[in-house]
Amino acid sequence: MKYFKRILVLVGIIVVIINISNWLHNNHDINYTLNNEYKINEVYKKENRNNNYYFKVINNKKIYVFTYKSKSNSKKIITNIKKYKSDKLTCILPIYKNNKVVDIYCLNNNSQVSSSYLKESSNKYFNNILNKVKKDKYRIETIKYSDKVIKKDYISIYKNNIKEYKYVIWFYKGIYIIDNNKVEKKQLLKKDKYNNEFSSLVNKYYITINTDLDKNSIEYKEIFLYDLIKNKIKTINLEEKLSINTYINGVYKNNLYLTDNDTKKQYKINPRKEEIIKIGDQNKGFKRLNNNKLITVRKNKDNIFNYDVLNNNISKKYGNVVIRKYNSNYYFKTKDGNLYQIINNNYNNPILLFKSFGIEELKIKDDAISFISDNTIYTYTDKYGLRPIIINNEMRYNNKNIYDYLKK
Repeated sequence: MKYFKRILVLVGIIVVIINISNWLHNNHDINYTLNNEYKINEVYKKENRNNNYYFKVINNKKIYVFTYKSKSNSKKIITNIKKYKSDKLTCILPIYKNNKVVDIYCLNNNSQVSSSYLKESSNKYFNNILNKVKKDKYRIETIKYSDKVIKKDYISIYKNNIKEYKYVIWFYKGIYIIDNNKVEKKQLLKKDKYNNEFSSLVNKYYITINTDLDKNSIEYKEIFLYDLIKNKIKTINLEEKLSINTYINGVYKNNLYLTDNDTKKQYKINPRKEEIIKIGDQNKGFKRLNNNKLITVRKNKDNIFNYDVLNNNISKKYGNVVIRKYNSNYYFKTKDGNLYQIINNNYNNPILLFKSFGIEELKIKDDAISFISDNTIYTYTDKYGLRPIIINNEMRYNNKNIYDYLKK
């Protein structure tokens, strides 16, 4: 018996050592100085299977923050920094191991702005700096977006603007699936469903409640699971039928949550396992999303899930703004349509990504920001900048939950 207990203790110690080793291997936070001029804080985190680096570089009281994705998890990966200046615009060009260059980071009147914003605003000083970079024989990858469109029914897509992502647009009876220059139309319902409150994208699955009712029923009997990668649809019969007063709470960790307001029951749909489980009622309480965490509440409300994030550091500094989070970065939208990024809790150094857009249906996931403005869906990534993706005039009148997207 004593021998068995010793084995258990030894196994426990080994598990603790392995966990500590894995944490150290997957995270580091170090400081170093480069060329006796630049103070660098380098934070490495393993997030969503990516090697993500978060940098803060200080030079003559000027602060630059930026991110970098790498294939490795090495330390001190910035080997050199080139500095450029034109009028009130100052920029740094980090050079990584193997002489790799990705992007340039700039302060305009000491406030950091994205290179995409400088390009979109045709900043002449930025053009001067890019010419200097080119003379120094450094090549920053610039990808211009296309202004050519492909039309399909009532939508138009910008050619070659969405190579890395697949988009879904609701059209009242089903969905358009948009993959680069290809548009497929998939009808799911027989009757129009104008407000798309019974559909949601969960990972690679587009889930829709079948709202076609026959004369003898006023309850929903089945749901559709559409696999956007395999291009296959499955119909799942509901053991417990849903009333017409059902509403979707939202998505959390690749599961869809919904509540039947008549029966006061909440369900979780796992599309990968093709299962539907009752998880809440008036006795057990209901699952609610609060600040990106799932909690239990006693009473159900219409807005059980809210993807806005609370952050007092941001609210105190920048007022009543809409806040979202992805990985270690925060994003906040101001009332005048400006979108800012906060990198790894550097609250004093927001980056202006773009400004003066009427932003509706803001989504941030898979390293991409997407939103509707007027009749157009736009997407922003660090690699491609801000670009128009899809035009659909119906979005001027009805844009609630009308689109979604996933990384291929």
